[in-house]
Amino acid sequence: MYFLVGDIGGTNCRLALYENENQIAQMHYQSRFDSNLTHYIQDFLQSIPQNQIKIDQCCLAVAGPIDNQSTHLTNVGWTLDAKVLSKDLGFDVHLINDFYAQALAISILKPHQRLHLAGPKDLNHTQPWAIIGMGTGLGEALLIPTNLNDHQADDHHTDDHHADETSEWIVVPTEGGHCRFAPKDQLSFEFLCSLQARFGQHISIERLLSGQGIVDLYAFLSKGIQKPAHEITHLALTKSDTIAQKCMDIIISYYGDEAANLSLKSKSKAVFLSGGISPKILPLLMPLFEESFLDKGRYRSLLTQTSIYLVTEENPGILGAWQQARLVYLKKSSSSLKKLS
Repeated sequence: MYFLVGDIGGTNCRLALYENENQIAQMHYQSRFDSNLTHYIQDFLQSIPQNQIKIDQCCLAVAGPIDNQSTHLTNVGWTLDAKVLSKDLGFDVHLINDFYAQALAISILKPHQRLHLAGPKDLNHTQPWAIIGMGTGLGEALLIPTNLNDHQADDHHTDDHHADETSEWIVVPTEGGHCRFAPKDQLSFEFLCSLQARFGQHISIERLLSGQGIVDLYAFLSKGIQKPAHEITHLALTKSDTIAQKCMDIIISYYGDEAANLSLKSKSKAVFLSGGISPKILPLLMPLFEESFLDKGRYRSLLTQTSIYLVTEENPGILGAWQQARLVYLKKSSSSLKKLS
C-alpha cells in the first residue's frame, strides 16, 4: 500500500510517500501565491524512481480549519477542496487540520521520538493526554483512549505500544489557544493592558504564546525595541541579552501555566509539548516550565502525577497525516468487505 501525505502551511509545503509504514521519499516546497499544490504533488510523484505507483490513500495536514473537507490558506491564497484535489490527482484525498495531525502523531510516537522532561516517566494509557504547541499560533488538543471506561488502574501497556489495525485514541481538537489570558502578577497585568490598548479587551493566550507574542513581550520589556522572535530566542539561549532572557523566562512561565490549565480541565495524565518553538528553546524550558506547571495551589500534588514530554520527532505533522491516511484506508477497506459479505 502506498500513502501520500503532506504537511501544508502558509510558508512550507512538505510531502512524503510511504510504502506501508516505511517512508520512501520526502520533498520540501515553499508555499507561494504563484504556486499550486496540485503541481507540487505531481512534481513530487514524478521525481520518485519507481514507476506505476498507485496511491491507495492521500492525507494532507493543513494549517487552517477544515469545513466539509475544504479550507482556505489566507497566507498564500490557496483554497483546498478534497473533492477537487481527488479529481485532479486521480486518487482519494483527505484533509485534516495540522495540529490534529500533530496530536494523532503523538498517539504513535516511539520512545526515541519524545523526550521526558518531568513527572512520571511511564506513560499512563488509561487516561487522556494533552497536547500543546507554540508556533505561529498556539495549538491545543486532547487524546482520549477509545476504551477509557474499560481500562483498569493496573494497565499493562508498554511505552512502545503501537496499534496495529485501528487507532486506540480519539483526537479531540480544541480552540483553547483563544481563551482569555489571565495575568498573575503586576508586570503581566501591565503587559496585558498594553496589548488591550492595541487589540481590544479580549487578549487570548495565543496572543502571548506564539512567535508574535515573543516579539510583543520583548518590545514591552525593552520600551519599544523590535526584534524577530528567532533573534530573541537566540539571544536568550546564548545569554547575551538580559532583556531576551527575562522575556523568555516570562513566556515559559506562561507556557507552563497554560499547559497545567489544559491538563486540569481534561484530567490528563500526560502533557506533550509540540509545535515549532518548543524544541528550539529546550535548554531554557526546565526547571521554569515545571515550576509554573505545578504552581496550582491545592492541586499541585495532582499535577506531580502528570508526565511531561517534549516531542522531538522532526515532522510530527507528516507522521500524523500518515496515521490518518492509514486509518481512512482501513475504514474504507472494512466498509468494502462488509458490502461484499
